Amino acid sequence: MFTEIVVKCTKLIGKIILLTLTIFLSFAYGMTLSMKIQHSNFKNLPIREFVFLGVIIIILVFINLKVFGFLKAKTNRMNLTKNDLAKRIRLVADGIPLKLENATIQTTNSGKLLVTGWTKTISFENVTKETILQELDSLKKLYSELTKSFKELNDIVTNNRLSIEYHIAYDDAGKCGIDLCSEINEKLEWYIE
Repeated sequence: MFTEIVVKCTKLIGKIILLTLTIFLSFAYGMTLSMKIQHSNFKNLPIREFVFLGVIIIILVFINLKVFGFLKAKTNRMNLTKNDLAKRIRLVADGIPLKLENATIQTTNSGKLLVTGWTKTISFENVTKETILQELDSLKKLYSELTKSFKELNDIVTNNRLSIEYHIAYDDAGKCGIDLCSEINEKLEWYIE
């Protein structure tokens, strides 16, 4: 808990420093450029170095836009319409997993509907049972909201007589999923110490 607060504060301080540096350099560059334009014989920097500094400032502005969230990559998972999501939910019955931002819903050949949540904890050493329980609760709420919004998901469970299992796992940078805990028939089982 304390480590996450320190990380968030460090990120915020880093963002503020980056923004301040970009504003300061842009202001100084703008003033110097206007002086260079007004007085063409003003000898502060050669034109090649002006261009180089301008490119650096443009890159800094782009980084700031990216860091502060103005430039976000569009993801198909987050931009699904209700109809698209309903179609994808129907495919779960055919064994095709439904992948959401931090969750996957899929059926197994053994009559189970696996609802797997991926922990948001970045470093495995920082995984705690407390955060896992919070994420498990969020996962169950997400599934509950989906079943309320999409009758198709309830139909899949009922028609195929599936038992629902909730799992929280750690995504090891796409290499593998490490199970942290599961809730099967309302019984919590831990896979970590």
